Amino acid sequence: MGHISLPVPVFHPIYFDQMLRLLRSVCLYCYQLRMAKTEVNKYACKLRLLQHGLITEMHELDLVRAGKKNVRAGGKRGEDDVESDDEDDADSLIEKREAYVKRAIESSKNRIGATNTTEHITTVEDERRILIRDFLKNIASATKCSHCRG
Repeated sequence: MGHISLPVPVFHPIYFDQMLRLLRSVCLYCYQLRMAKTEVNKYACKLRLLQHGLITEMHELDLVRAGKKNVRAGGKRGEDDVESDDEDDADSLIEKREAYVKRAIESSKNRIGATNTTEHITTVEDERRILIRDFLKNIASATKCSHCRG
């Protein structure tokens, strides 16, 4: 309805501590979150599932694992091969999670009689609150950047 122009940016006092945690968890060298990209993807997928009210699927997301990669011919592996395999495993895990989330959302749209009771909505909000609190707690635990090792 109205608009107030302020001469300086103003931050919402309730979200200030969350914003400060996020800013402290960003790497000063590569400007990405210090948390591993698979962990960030896990929380993003869980939030997307919660957005659609899929609580059981959110808890089952932890069961999705990366597939094992085959060792190259010759049987010997160097350090470069290990790092490459770790990146391949991370990428395959992210792809599997994204596919799982997409299937879960598609199947929930096809269900008849979706639950929109106040109890279900309250449960979803509680789960979202717990998930965000867990994310903010885990994001501060990383001391070195998982991307640039800075």
